[in-house]
Amino acid sequence: MLGVMRVPREVNEWFIERVESHPWSSVLDRRRVTHEWRRQTGGQIMLATVTISIEPAQEFTFQCAPGVSDRYAAAIRNAVLSVLLSQGFSGLLACNVEIESVVVDPVHSSWAAFFFAAREATERLLGLAPGHEHNIRW
Repeated sequence: MLGVMRVPREVNEWFIERVESHPWSSVLDRRRVTHEWRRQTGGQIMLATVTISIEPAQEFTFQCAPGVSDRYAAAIRNAVLSVLLSQGFSGLLACNVEIESVVVDPVHSSWAAFFFAAREATERLLGLAPGHEHNIRW
């Protein structure tokens, strides 16, 4: 077991620069998307479905539907924040994000499946995925 590791100074500096040194960007419009992520990995299937909404706001909020396990909620939060913090020169944090629902398959759902489902759903909300209209206010 690795145990608790010290956060590297460069990671702390990057995060502070992304969150505190630039004005936050937002989204243009409120959007809602339901996204199923399914992959066949050898003999195993990975499966997760999320419904996420995003809307412009002055301050960042993140809400997760009640009853979502801590493990899956963490995967979803990590994916959403990874996408929001990686857009352009400033973090896209002037928004409200709500995880409205998740569909868990008792056999095929996993942390990774929920991470990828939430990442792709967030990209669709922002108009980063092919075929989806741009939704970022710089």
